[in-house]
Amino acid sequence: NEIPASESRWGSFNELENRNYEKLTTILEDFAKGEGKSTRDNQLGAYYRSFTDMETRNKLGFSPIQKELDKIQNLNSKENLSSFIAHLHNVGVNAAFSLAVGQDMMDVDNHITYAGTGGIGLPNRDYYFDAGKEVIRQQYVEHIATMFMLIGQDEKTANSNAKTVFSFEKKLAGAMLTPAESRIPELTYNKVSVKEFKALANKLDFDTYLKEVGSKSFDTLVIDHKPFIKQ
Repeated sequence: NEIPASESRWGSFNELENRNYEKLTTILEDFAKGEGKSTRDNQLGAYYRSFTDMETRNKLGFSPIQKELDKIQNLNSKENLSSFIAHLHNVGVNAAFSLAVGQDMMDVDNHITYAGTGGIGLPNRDYYFDAGKEVIRQQYVEHIATMFMLIGQDEKTANSNAKTVFSFEKKLAGAMLTPAESRIPELTYNKVSVKEFKALANKLDFDTYLKEVGSKSFDTLVIDHKPFIKQ
């Protein structure tokens, strides 16, 4: 059973997944040609067509995110930062930390709000500190610099900003649990009141954040790692 070069494992479920992808791709390509039978089909086709139209995407460059870049450029207060983090969370960007509702691990009949670690681009804490991942770190900084150059920064500025971004992420990673520690439930379940959370996360305007994400009021939440929230 030869494992394809692009895969880390291979079996019947991988083959089934690939066949499903092939079928879905065929369906979307048909919808993109206007062969759908409903408004939903046409919407899916248009979405797929816009994603695969690389010529148009390359012409647009970074203009579709210019408003987001302007918002970042205009950040000038803690309140604005909290509001912008909320905005990023609303559109699915994992900025600074995570906040979500899930089944309470200690009371499975109820749900509770979880606040967790986030805001890093590499997979986990180890990638920022392990000696064996130095090459990956160098390549990651180069990648960040490339992203800055793609939005118009010169090479010197982009390289400097990339190092700043990596330094910031490394500080966040330093306050995280290791992958092994994060698999220990007793370490990642820390229930606190909202008042206690605000005291820990005093660099964050939590009230503004909650208002912007449209969250309903709640009294308690679970933190996966207090030192990270404090950081």
